[in-house]
Amino acid sequence: DPVLKLDEVNLKSGHIDFDGSVYITGDICPGYSVTATGDVIVDGMVDNANVRSAHNLIVGGGVIGSESDSKSNNKQTNTSETFTTHLIAGDLIDVQFMSMAYASAGTSIIAKEYLMHCKLEACEEILVGQRTGKGLLVGGECYARKNVVTNVIGSEANVKTLVSVGDVSTIEAEYKELMAKRDSEIDEVLRLSTAMARLKESNSKDPAGTIRENMENISSTVNALRKSAYEKTHELEEMEGVIQTLKAVSITVKKELFPNVTLSINGAQSRFSSQVVGQTYGNIGNKIAVIQAEMAH
Repeated sequence: DPVLKLDEVNLKSGHIDFDGSVYITGDICPGYSVTATGDVIVDGMVDNANVRSAHNLIVGGGVIGSESDSKSNNKQTNTSETFTTHLIAGDLIDVQFMSMAYASAGTSIIAKEYLMHCKLEACEEILVGQRTGKGLLVGGECYARKNVVTNVIGSEANVKTLVSVGDVSTIEAEYKELMAKRDSEIDEVLRLSTAMARLKESNSKDPAGTIRENMENISSTVNALRKSAYEKTHELEEMEGVIQTLKAVSITVKKELFPNVTLSINGAQSRFSSQVVGQTYGNIGNKIAVIQAEMAH
């Protein structure tokens, strides 16, 4: 995998679009973009810039952004277009801190110090403060398909914060739809098999071979349907494992959770009106409930 090494992404370098990995010893300056088919590693800051990596995106410094003009003129719910800074990675995003940015990771988002007023999406986990950092998750909206683990959610200023995990209802709907298609194929195999058995009985009275030709066509269709139904059965088995995993997702707050924080776990929501100490929350009976008390340090 070729590596492009740069001191900084700025007016001199221009935008970067590289087939391989990119290593930047300094900063990515405001208004510039970096795109790579490999990893992107930035020792400095990402400042009001866009970075897209097919694999890992690692920022040794911090990530800062601001509201875009469209957000300033339109006070609707945060979207990726709300912010001037975008980080998108096929795998991991790992930063010191992130403020007012949009980030989407194919696996996990990790921040040592804090994530503030961001729009975050992770296909696995969001982990904040796992390397002896402050571990603050304040403001904005974050979603992880599996778990969120942080020291603190919200702030003493009662900043509105939404933390969401799990999408089991979506997977369950896809599971039911796929099962219906598989069952329909099995029913069609049974119907065609019955029709083919009847044709076999009439085969001796068909000197022109029309019935035999029809039987061959039906047999080909039956084999294709059987193969498709088998593949769907295997996919359903894999989805069952995913569903069980998603039902066990949680949000862990090791120290404090402040008022005006909303937790959403597999569709169940709870907005907190008072400060609470560290807990791990899950979805029990379609309600947010404590599943483990954390020891505050």
